[in-house]
Amino acid sequence: MEKSDIDELTHAIIGCAVEVHKTLGNGFPIEIYRLCLALEFTTEGIDFTQDEERIIYYKDQEVGKLCVDFIVEGVVLVEIKTIEKIEERHRIQAIQNCKAYNISDGLVLNFGAQPLDCKRVYKKL
Repeated sequence: MEKSDIDELTHAIIGCAVEVHKTLGNGFPIEIYRLCLALEFTTEGIDFTQDEERIIYYKDQEVGKLCVDFIVEGVVLVEIKTIEKIEERHRIQAIQNCKAYNISDGLVLNFGAQPLDCKRVYKKL
């Protein structure tokens, strides 16, 4: 997928998140936002997987599993938060998750903020 297509998709994902936040506001548990965002993706015809697990290896040994909120169209990783503010550690975690899933672009969407807070992250290629 071309960078311009990924940019357009990222814009559509943020649009879905804005619609959810505009409708619900903040203050709900994270699972409510995850369900509503999945419904919004479906309504908009955006293909996604939810709660996709990856095995993490250290020196060829399985050390655990990682699960992310959404992978959209196979090219954008989406992390959902319901916190006061996205901090650097949340961005770093999203970048590490992008590396684990071999996805170059990610979004951290914070439904706990007013207005909705979005941070785009990139895995260094």
